Amino acid sequence: MNLEEEEALICPEVNMEDGQSPVANLGKEKDPNVSWVKIFRNDLQGIRAIAVTSVMLFHFYPSVFPNGYVGVDQFFVISGFLMTAMCEREKHFGIKEITWFYYRRVKRIMPSYLLVILLSLICTKLLLPDYLQPPNLNSAKGALRLTTNIEATDSIKEYNTMLTKAADLFTHTWSIAVEMQFYVLFPIIFLVFRKLPDWIAVLYLVALGSISLLCHIKLTPSQAFNYVHARVWQFALGIFVHQLGKDSMNAGPGTLRNCTITVFYVLCLAGVICTNLIVFISVGGLIHRIIAVSLTAGLIVLNSRQDVNFLTSKYIVYVGHISYSLYLVHWPIYIIFKQNFVETAAGLGCSLILSVLVAVVITEVFEKAYLQVNVKAVCFIIACLYVINFTTIYKQEDVEFFERKTKWLESLLTPVCSSEKLQEYRNCDIPFSSADFSQGI
Repeated sequence: MNLEEEEALICPEVNMEDGQSPVANLGKEKDPNVSWVKIFRNDLQGIRAIAVTSVMLFHFYPSVFPNGYVGVDQFFVISGFLMTAMCEREKHFGIKEITWFYYRRVKRIMPSYLLVILLSLICTKLLLPDYLQPPNLNSAKGALRLTTNIEATDSIKEYNTMLTKAADLFTHTWSIAVEMQFYVLFPIIFLVFRKLPDWIAVLYLVALGSISLLCHIKLTPSQAFNYVHARVWQFALGIFVHQLGKDSMNAGPGTLRNCTITVFYVLCLAGVICTNLIVFISVGGLIHRIIAVSLTAGLIVLNSRQDVNFLTSKYIVYVGHISYSLYLVHWPIYIIFKQNFVETAAGLGCSLILSVLVAVVITEVFEKAYLQVNVKAVCFIIACLYVINFTTIYKQEDVEFFERKTKWLESLLTPVCSSEKLQEYRNCDIPFSSADFSQGI
């Protein structure tokens, strides 16, 4: 099973005869008389598709889709769910398993991320005005350090300010930084969660989420938006959903129960679409985020009991399949179009189409290739991309510094004289403000 398929699972295997969750059977021998199959959660790709579409529409048409930003919040819930589902499969969760967890996260996220940063740097040099190059080079460094979210708490780099300016190709990398920072914390959170009895584990998640939510409320809007500890409540909700999903899988069938689930599923799906894509009216605020992530959590749980639905349509699933690449490339493409062309409906439409095409190419060509390679090859790819990125940044900075220095020297040494008395030095504007000409030259 490749890494992408692994992430599409609610769990590796489900006993299809008695409906029991495999989590309870971790470490036990399989009964050869019982049939086991892998259950893929394509509906998770469907939720990803809604989330990434919402974010893109918010970025491209902010006045029409002002609430699409909650798509990122939904990504965090899905991430918490998937991380728990993957780690629950391990019989033990020691140093070896934690190391393997970090490796899988880095392998899944970093190569495409670094490739898009490199392509964005090239576009910065070729397609952006000169005055935008220094701030973009500086932002690229933050993106490579995975600290964009921390730097974005500065009032100058605050997220909404950067969206309005639409001049920084790396503004959107804040969410990748938050996610990677959470992955550093996750093994600790999971180890404590796993060692506790079920009901105490739930209380632990509630306490963890409540503290994080309190931080979200108490911090400034910019800090609440960007800091990982103010986002842990969304990841914790995903962990809780996984725990709840195990009970859902253990529940027996029933016509009334299935009808009830279907009704709630339809309500949750309609709710997610409305909270993300309601047009023209900006809801905003923490309550909107809580509603959006709660409905997403409901979809994840309820879909574990659904066989076929809107979210598992092959077209929706494919959008979810390319959602990571689509998220990475759409913002730089939008900025490049906006800086080089008048922001027209045709221009925005072209940039949307180009975003999808580039995402498909990166997913089908680059991602599929590197997800199949071994540890050494992954480390080599990541190291090379880091070296090339930093080399590109510092080379561009050196060139820009040299050009600025040359222009400054030229302006310093070239007098600008009035046309009245060209031979009289007092009529020349020479940039030596402190020069003393009283004794002549």
